Amino acid sequence: MTRQSRYVWLALWTCVGFGLVWGLLASLGLTLTDVWYSLRATPLWVWVSVAALTLINKTVGTLKWQCAAKYLARPVEGLAFWRLVELTNLGALFGQFIPVQLSTLLVRWFALGREARATGQVVGATFFEQSFDLILVLAGTLVAMSAILLALSPIQALGVFVAVVGATLLMLRPVLGLVARLFRAGQAVSALRRTFESAEAGFLRAADAPASVICSLVGYSTLRVVIVGLRAVVVMAAFVPEIASWQVFIATPAVSLLTALPTTPAGLGVVEWSWSAILVLSGATAAAGAIAALSLRLVTFATMIFNAIVLAVLTRGVLGVGKR
Repeated sequence: MTRQSRYVWLALWTCVGFGLVWGLLASLGLTLTDVWYSLRATPLWVWVSVAALTLINKTVGTLKWQCAAKYLARPVEGLAFWRLVELTNLGALFGQFIPVQLSTLLVRWFALGREARATGQVVGATFFEQSFDLILVLAGTLVAMSAILLALSPIQALGVFVAVVGATLLMLRPVLGLVARLFRAGQAVSALRRTFESAEAGFLRAADAPASVICSLVGYSTLRVVIVGLRAVVVMAAFVPEIASWQVFIATPAVSLLTALPTTPAGLGVVEWSWSAILVLSGATAAAGAIAALSLRLVTFATMIFNAIVLAVLTRGVLGVGKR
């Protein structure tokens, strides 16, 4: 595929997402003007809360990345913590246009030096730490489905979540070993031999990670699931206050999974339709649900840009925070 054709596919991919958003609004007789007026009426506390929760989420994500890198990679001097937080935030920001896993990897790859890339600080550590996010999101999705289909109470849903995460972690080492063997088998492809050898070594080392590393990464990923859920609760409380907060919270991992899938950029349109359906089933009107769903994306995106500006100021040493 040529570079030009890739751009065409990316443009079409994005248009599908915007088309789904337009279809949602048009089917309910809404316009972007309605969404704009709703955003203008959003209380200040919502903007502040979402900005703070988003920054905390990226900070926890950076701590998780450092935890994985400390085990998998050689130490690299001169990487200020808030600079790493800035890169994590930028990865999420560009993840609104391309899959967030890829955008996070690319931002870290291009922003960090050759030494950091060579140690596994970028590729190995990023893949390793993001796998735990996927585990927790999948577990949360199963909990949400169980809660809806079986009418579980919050306590029962929590029990399902713990059971699913525990079972997944028991299988983690064998799965990582299996992936390593697949890369070993792929080394027969001479053009990719060196890359596959590096990948095999990384997955073998990840499979041998001590329990303390595994528990730390699970803890960080669990905290991120909670933070993202609270962020959705804050926005929905402002736009659809009649919906119970626990219903919004428990549905968030399932919607986050849709964001991670390469259906449209960051699940654009797919996520809005899904949130609208969830909110309507929970008791909201269709119009209010659609506006709330789109507002969640727009408020989060705007606060990511705001945080990116703040972090850029900090990491340039204006306030001395970005320096070691």
